[in-house]
Amino acid sequence: MKSSMGWLVEKAQVILPILCAAAFVTAGVVTLPHYGLTWDEGLRHMFFGERYFDFFTSLDTVYLDFDRGDLAIHRRPLNLYYSPRKHFAYAYPPLAQTLSAATMEIFAYRLGWLDPVDAFHLMTVLLSGLLLWVLFRFAAGSLGWLTAFLATLILSTYPRFWGDSHNNPKDIPEAVFFSFAVIAVHSWHTNPSWRRALWAGILFGASLAIKLNAAFIPLVVVLGIWSWEFKWPPWRRVANHLREFFSHYILMFGSAATTYFLLWPYLYPDPITRFKNHLEFMKGFARQGPPNWNWDSLIQAITTMPEVVLMLLLVGLCFALCRARRAESSMLYLLGVWLVVPILRNSVPGMVNYDGIRHFVEFVPAACLLAAYGGTRLVRHLPRVTEESILSWRP
Repeated sequence: MKSSMGWLVEKAQVILPILCAAAFVTAGVVTLPHYGLTWDEGLRHMFFGERYFDFFTSLDTVYLDFDRGDLAIHRRPLNLYYSPRKHFAYAYPPLAQTLSAATMEIFAYRLGWLDPVDAFHLMTVLLSGLLLWVLFRFAAGSLGWLTAFLATLILSTYPRFWGDSHNNPKDIPEAVFFSFAVIAVHSWHTNPSWRRALWAGILFGASLAIKLNAAFIPLVVVLGIWSWEFKWPPWRRVANHLREFFSHYILMFGSAATTYFLLWPYLYPDPITRFKNHLEFMKGFARQGPPNWNWDSLIQAITTMPEVVLMLLLVGLCFALCRARRAESSMLYLLGVWLVVPILRNSVPGMVNYDGIRHFVEFVPAACLLAAYGGTRLVRHLPRVTEESILSWRP
């Protein structure tokens, strides 16, 4: 029979992460009025979000005619019809702004609890709080309760994550769904099933329906989750894995493509041509940087990271390298790849970076988990080092 103290500890381990996420959401909602409308929101996000949300809730294609200015939604005080980018539908995948438009519709126009701008931002706060809880659950089983809880504390107080969760309705949701997709694939890889494969594919497609950054999720999976061997031939175990679960991967990619298509009404009339238009736009937009490697992304990742978190991250990376063959090595290896890929993607020749880390913010959850791992390993390691130093000291 469990003692009362053991019962309290067990309950605290369940409740504290929930309280952390709830406190983040509460503080985020309370401080929403301190964050105004951003440039990108006024140009496009709010217009397309409102149009797509009204289409999905009514199935009336009139909302997909972006030249129509006589709709009832354009008689609201916040008239979004004059968005300068309303003819650039091919450029902006829909999911994040559609979700934000849902909270705007509910909490501003129907309940009247928030003004439209704050209500539009509410979804990002809610998704950020959900990420805290999911990240804790993901890490607790492999890295321990303390590491997982410390990671949620670090992420919830991470300056760019906290600030952008108030009024960045694209990059933060992308980081959230990017994380969900990676976690879902890891969950499937650990315990394969058709249901987990389907769920992983849906989350991958949803992440793509926010931003094309999600196209690098398969690279994180290949390098960070597949079981490569450090002996020749290194691909033998991976080849056996692919033969066994090839049908699961087909389901993942099929469900991802279906989800992506269904979430973006702009694609419906001519999916292939319109998707090519999107790729051409992204190719021209992204490849405007210098022809050499651009290390600004790495510099921004370091300089926007709190100093304590940076030091703990370095400690965590050192411990991860030292424990490469231990039980938790597969999780640490995944976190290392998850940390590096977004930064490197934004550093290749031709890529352009601006506005700090927001265009590759997907690395932040992995950085927080590794920093938390470094912190907990340091706490457990230092007493032993101190004791050994005292016992070995000679005057």
